[in-house]
Amino acid sequence: GFFNYDTTQVDTNLYGPGYPVMEYTNGRGFAANYANNGWARVQAPGPGNYYWDEFGPRGFGPWRDTLTDRHMRTNQCANVGHQSPIDIRLSGVACVEHHQVRTRPGDFRVTGAAIQKQILPSKLRLLYPRRPCADFVNDPACAEPDPPHADFPNGWGGFADMLHVDFKFPSEHRIYGQSFDGEMQIYHLHKGRRRLPVISVMIQAAATGDDTGAAGETLGHNDYLQHAIDAFQYEYDTNMAQCATALMTRSGSVQNQELRQRKLQQGRSLETSSNSTSGINELISITFGSHEKFLHYANLMRTGSDFQSEKEEHGRRLSEIWHPYDSSIMPTIYFFGYDGSLTEPPCTEIVSWFVMDTPMTISRYQLEQMKSILFTNVDSETCQPTSVHHQNSVARPIQETGSRQVWRCTRNDFPPDNERPN
Repeated sequence: GFFNYDTTQVDTNLYGPGYPVMEYTNGRGFAANYANNGWARVQAPGPGNYYWDEFGPRGFGPWRDTLTDRHMRTNQCANVGHQSPIDIRLSGVACVEHHQVRTRPGDFRVTGAAIQKQILPSKLRLLYPRRPCADFVNDPACAEPDPPHADFPNGWGGFADMLHVDFKFPSEHRIYGQSFDGEMQIYHLHKGRRRLPVISVMIQAAATGDDTGAAGETLGHNDYLQHAIDAFQYEYDTNMAQCATALMTRSGSVQNQELRQRKLQQGRSLETSSNSTSGINELISITFGSHEKFLHYANLMRTGSDFQSEKEEHGRRLSEIWHPYDSSIMPTIYFFGYDGSLTEPPCTEIVSWFVMDTPMTISRYQLEQMKSILFTNVDSETCQPTSVHHQNSVARPIQETGSRQVWRCTRNDFPPDNERPN
């Protein structure tokens, strides 16, 4: 169902996550809650349109029925004390893990057709293909090709396949009150525990200091992440180009119709434009900002343009496997841990969060590029904006931690695997 991120304190806002208030209830005393929580009223879309149905009783693929008993169609966004994201602060409990998250890169390139690059209303998503079948431990036919996967510490038992990677702006989690420019969330599915272990990496644009020029904008450039950004950019440009082509066609049809009408109405002014033309011109102005930009996209995918050849060449150059565990975008093995929920409806409380304690660094230009792709994308057919952001944010407000345990694992708890004795 539809939801957005508008936290305006008005009763007419029916789709937002609400705004924070302090409420008193028996048993909990005073606690933070969210008034006018429109997310609590969101119902799951119909069959075939709901991502989490893949893992339910009427699902498909190797993970069908894995999350059936987790009630993925039951909205839990009104719950208090077990939701995510939170402002991460240690609760006093010790680290319970005994080794790092052990990752494997899988078999796919980010520029290949197998990985779907999705510009969704509330996030940028890399959706990875599933393995052929579920029993990849005992059945060799299930082993290849495989998506990235990880072995989580503290008795999870075996590897968990990665489902998708989401990019949100700004960060949803905070660490001791500090918010970050963005957050990369790597979702996995663990069949045995029927839970979603999620690795979260904060994203921080490098400070430009006094350098406000081009050099300052590219300071901190993350070349590895740029491969993924480029893949999203091609999807964005394709949507814009298809929208521009459709508007160009509609504009031509309207002009031809006007010309025929004017020939039948000789003696009248030929400078009067129709409402249809005005409407198309207004949509062009809103969507593209300038006529020059509109013409750029309208010509982008025409025969002989450089767009398709550049896209194909980019894919050929990037021959290595791309995965989100690379040290340039996941720069540490140490993390904060806690149990929580999905950060969007239905807010199901089946997530084990591993929030890495060091952010990845990117440039200011890269940050603005990713935000522009997400916030200004349009539907390729209708030319309507797709984003549900509010004030440049698709981050759910911070939720009450309640009585949950929050811990941190550092080098004092376990060394890196490459330093362990054989």
